[in-house]
Amino acid sequence: MRAHLLLLLLTVALLTGCGDSKDEPSPDEPTSEELKPGPPFVPQDVVSNSRLFARHEKSIGYVLWPAAVIDDSNLQGEGYDYGYAWKHIGEAYTFEDKLALCQVPLSVLNAMSTRNLVVTCFKHPFTINYAAYNDEYYGLMLTMTANSYQELMKRQSGRAELLDLLCELHYGDTVVCRDSITFNHFEYFAVLMCLMTAVDCDVYDATQLKQIAGEVLHQLDDIIEYDSQKEGVRWNSLRYPYLLGAILAYHNDKTLQESERDLLYKFLGYQGDVATNGEQILFSWDDITHSTEVIIASLERLLN
Repeated sequence: MRAHLLLLLLTVALLTGCGDSKDEPSPDEPTSEELKPGPPFVPQDVVSNSRLFARHEKSIGYVLWPAAVIDDSNLQGEGYDYGYAWKHIGEAYTFEDKLALCQVPLSVLNAMSTRNLVVTCFKHPFTINYAAYNDEYYGLMLTMTANSYQELMKRQSGRAELLDLLCELHYGDTVVCRDSITFNHFEYFAVLMCLMTAVDCDVYDATQLKQIAGEVLHQLDDIIEYDSQKEGVRWNSLRYPYLLGAILAYHNDKTLQESERDLLYKFLGYQGDVATNGEQILFSWDDITHSTEVIIASLERLLN
């Protein structure tokens, strides 16, 4: 029911052109053949490249954060606003067809600067897709079949640009980053979850991991300050920075006790509300509170 409802809401939003004005097609949008969407994603047999995301890699059919082989040092092209997709989304009926429609034209993708590419990834019309699944990680990785994400993961500066984006985010009614570009909260949470996949694949060095730890603490402070001025601090806003902090701590804090590692592993598998199995509580609010305490303490240790 949850997946069907969110997919219905997303389809309505696409059909009506809801969202940031930046996502709407421009009146003089080119219609030449080379600006039509790139080829659809084709699943492949893969050898897992991650630790906690391994089963998703194998089931969906691509390697997370493979070796960076694309030299992007001279690429300066503009980003992509998905104008073709917004204009023709009503012609696509299946979910797969809609995703294919949102592929970035290769002529645009291959020239785009990586700084613009990382923003283009999270402005994808189906960024909200991860929220339509009971397993958010599965939904995220379906979204990451988009050729923008596949390109980003293969570029030599892709990892660094993703981290730079995190450092520029400022939480509010919208999430403001570089050049006054704004993300909605779904897009912001997707940034954090994408970073989770990169941390899980061990693509950052010790200095970068320390930087991520500091940014997670900064993002938590931002959210608490903002929400406190509104209707009170909301757990759903805090959960995604905590998830990023949890995977960072789980893989990199060698001082964690075994019981703390077990707790973080369960926290990383917990999706949304307090999980129950009939009358049996599988992950309580006490577990959540304890997890957040472990995460904060671990991030502070990683900073020292």
